[in-house]
Amino acid sequence: MKVALGSLLILVAVEAAATGVVAYENGRIWTGSKFVEGSIFVAGGIIVDAPPPARIERRVDLAGAFVTPPFAEPHHHVTSPSAEASAVFTARGEFYVLNATSIVEPFQDSEAFFARPDTYDVLCAMGGLTLPGGHPERLYVEVLTQYAYPGWTRERFLGNAFHYADSLPATEAALDLLEAQGAGIIKTYLLHSEEFAARRDDPAYYGSKGLDPELFADIVRAIHKRNLRVITHVETEYDARVAARAGVDLLAHLPGYNPLTSVSELAPLILSDETVAALVGAGTAVISTYGLAAAGYARLDPGDEALQAVRPQHYALQRANIQKLYSAGVTVLLGTDGFTGVAQEAAHHVEIGAMTPTQALQAMTIGGRFIFPERELGCLHPGCEASFITFDEDPRYSNPRFAGPRFGLKQGVAL
Repeated sequence: MKVALGSLLILVAVEAAATGVVAYENGRIWTGSKFVEGSIFVAGGIIVDAPPPARIERRVDLAGAFVTPPFAEPHHHVTSPSAEASAVFTARGEFYVLNATSIVEPFQDSEAFFARPDTYDVLCAMGGLTLPGGHPERLYVEVLTQYAYPGWTRERFLGNAFHYADSLPATEAALDLLEAQGAGIIKTYLLHSEEFAARRDDPAYYGSKGLDPELFADIVRAIHKRNLRVITHVETEYDARVAARAGVDLLAHLPGYNPLTSVSELAPLILSDETVAALVGAGTAVISTYGLAAAGYARLDPGDEALQAVRPQHYALQRANIQKLYSAGVTVLLGTDGFTGVAQEAAHHVEIGAMTPTQALQAMTIGGRFIFPERELGCLHPGCEASFITFDEDPRYSNPRFAGPRFGLKQGVAL
């Protein structure tokens, strides 16, 4: 039986129970560096070697479509266990999402929803470890109570949206609670660590400080001892160095992700050779959210001369940081920390010259294996999960770039 690709949208795909093989033929398959003409064979939700013709139960004509692994979004914060939320992500081709900070309630009893082939997959850090009065406390207590959590108090957020880790006993207690809450990775916060002593007890820095850099390595060791990974928020180059030296698994941002108001703000954001070497030595992958700066500049006054002066220099810094990481062999992923979609983030990196179109597509498609390292994701060879998305055009050069997948298969199930 041969089926056109469009017809799959109305099929109930049940490869996991099938005894035969489904052949997706006549596609342009992403190898990790280029597209090549070929086919993908699926059985039991896994990509398999080309079988004898007699074992092929159904043939699907991809009609020359460009086929890539699904996209990943490794830095997001709004991921409810609902069909509506799942549809938003999967329509963008984003099958794997890391919620880097969230209150606990939306994820209670949600495991069954996310453990399905017909929904997006979410790994949640729950609340992160921070200093009393550190980020994101002020964000929740003073800002989000005006919108998402009316009536909530600091006491209700504590032990939920954030946890204090100003000592090792406090860290262990927070980790006990996070494990009980089901955290799949631990979020930690470093903000302007080079000024930690001055900021720690100054109320002027409420919400603009993070963990003690002198204690941070011990905190990371305590987390790793529990066989949990660490994702760390950083603001400055010094923060990134502290995180790398401690051996964190992921950086949630790179220095320079926020819009700037003066060129004097650039210097603390330039990645040093020492920090990059530490990232290499630790095997730390980094998540670039540099598109946040572009979104921020778009909201500011376009007639501001100082703004117009700093923006090109800021983008040059972003470009230099990314290229330095690539040159050293550091893995660069792309996240949004927001609602725009990872395709728009990738487009920003290409537009400013920080990534080639091929590098951007690589960064979008490998992220799943860093969110769920125990799974074979981000690949289209035998042994990988049978998950892919298709495009009518080469997504590297389409307009808009990387947008508009027309079909998706997740673990053998058509979405």
